[in-house]
Amino acid sequence: MNQVFVAGIIADRPRLVQPETGAARLTFALNVRHRTAKGVVKQELYTVNAWNNVALWGAKQLAQGQLVALQGYLTQHTRDNGVLSVEITAEEFLPAYKAGRTTAANVKTENNKEALEEKEPEKEIQAAIPEKQDSAEAASESKAAS
Repeated sequence: MNQVFVAGIIADRPRLVQPETGAARLTFALNVRHRTAKGVVKQELYTVNAWNNVALWGAKQLAQGQLVALQGYLTQHTRDNGVLSVEITAEEFLPAYKAGRTTAANVKTENNKEALEEKEPEKEIQAAIPEKQDSAEAASESKAAS
């Protein structure tokens, strides 16, 4: 199984190459920071590639300096100079949106929050009624016991 989940800051402007025939390709560098077992913070730079609809979506939604998480897989390429290069091919982006940026995902989330806020008072009222019944029952039980 070749699957990775990575989060980091987009280090350069995402570049979309969309030939007239063939697949769209989005490429950018992802700056990832992590702490080693000894507590040393390491900073690594990975080349990320996305293809087809994922590339088109990323070209519209992603920008340099943005925090993004992605799910994908590792790929290897041997460069012209014989150096082995490991890259990440993204299958899905999970961006951390900046304030003011609206997307379908944000709109759906906002609508869900509004729907929950409308339903919460009903839950509070329903929750309060059993408490009153319980205290009334408790009072009648204490009178009966004495």
